[in-house]
Amino acid sequence: MRKYLSTLHKRSDAHKRRFAFATSASITLLIFAFWGMATFDTVETMVKKENKNEPGPFESLVANTSRSLGQFGEGFRNLRDNLKEFYNGGL
Repeated sequence: MRKYLSTLHKRSDAHKRRFAFATSASITLLIFAFWGMATFDTVETMVKKENKNEPGPFESLVANTSRSLGQFGEGFRNLRDNLKEFYNGGL
């Protein structure tokens, strides 16, 4: 390997590009493999998680968004009421 790497600069540009592509593809596949093992559970653990009646990511997103919009609307109504009181009551 050392001999190959030491003579790589003498090779053609096409060969250098192929070597760079193969090296980067190998590293990318290695990273993807580790990411896949860390992210995706086995089928058994996925089935166990489905039986717990926990909300999924989409349900959590919808619930959090609706709760945030409700709080925003409440804050806006409070602001509107306070401004009406300010202008109607004077300084």
